[in-house]
Amino acid sequence: MNYRETIDLLERGGLGRVLAVYGEEEYLVNYLLKVVRSSLLGSAEEDMNYIQIQSSGRVEEIIEACETLPFFAERRIVELTGVDLSKEALSKNGPFVEDLIQYIPQLGDHVLLLIRGKGEKFFKGKLYKTIEKQGHVARCSRLSGQDLKGFIEKRLSRSRIRAKGDLIQYLMDKLGYLGRDSTVNLLDVDNELEKICSATTEGGVLTREAIDQNLISTLRDNIFVLTDAVSIGNTNLAIRTYLRLVQSGEEPFMIFQMLVRQVRNLIHIRLLQARHPKQRDQLESSGLSSFEFQKLSGHLRRIQWQDLIQMHGLLFEMECKTKTSQGDMTTNMLLLITRLSELANSEKPKSQLRRPRVQ
Repeated sequence: MNYRETIDLLERGGLGRVLAVYGEEEYLVNYLLKVVRSSLLGSAEEDMNYIQIQSSGRVEEIIEACETLPFFAERRIVELTGVDLSKEALSKNGPFVEDLIQYIPQLGDHVLLLIRGKGEKFFKGKLYKTIEKQGHVARCSRLSGQDLKGFIEKRLSRSRIRAKGDLIQYLMDKLGYLGRDSTVNLLDVDNELEKICSATTEGGVLTREAIDQNLISTLRDNIFVLTDAVSIGNTNLAIRTYLRLVQSGEEPFMIFQMLVRQVRNLIHIRLLQARHPKQRDQLESSGLSSFEFQKLSGHLRRIQWQDLIQMHGLLFEMECKTKTSQGDMTTNMLLLITRLSELANSEKPKSQLRRPRVQ
């Protein structure tokens, strides 16, 4: 189940005696556990009927907590937190896991055992099947585009802020959550929405200016500045942006990896342009967000196919240097950025303006 299905089940009173919650989105894990606690226990009841046990504890401790009857309430919640549900961890803690598997069917109706998983995966072995049989498993995955839109609309509505559909899409693109390799999570999204809501008058209308002024300048945005500068051959701007990234604490190798990703995506889009005449089909096949796709497509108006191949070659040479520890990373990066910029700024014969042919 996902988090919404779990909440629906909770409202119908069918949650059972054991619930395991895990997944990529820590924000949703926290939210779901909070909803479960508030639904089953009032604020006064929670102090006496909610107990949290670390996964490093003994099974006897869990059993004792689960066997204790609730105090002036219908149910009691015992949360086993920080459980690594990967195959390797479950195998390593074999005796503990086996004892837990044996006890779960003996849980009484007066208790809900919450198992809070650590990590993104839950190995579908004996523990998983036991929990599914006796209760439920909820996975809190990253949101889809439609779910993210609903999340943003609900957050704005809570602050009584109105927004048109196109601005919601613009905000989604700027947040960068839906990108194929995005590291932005829902906690990041919520923090950014909080800033935007704080800067917008209650009952007011969200504007593009408010979004642009209040969203943080992310590594991705600075990488776009860097690649923009490289694409138009502006060596000074590219170098200043790189140095600003390093001074802000970003590792040179991380910036290099982002440049590699950027050039590979440019090559990928150029190949998609040759294969699909419609931009909508190109976007769908790219796996990128609309914002990033449009940005990269703009780069390709200035960069020719031969440029991309040579840029890829320069990046490969740089990767070889990093693996053999040839020279200082920062110095090598400055030289790389200079060479990329000079390449983008060079005159191109007409023969190089053709798109690649795709069989």
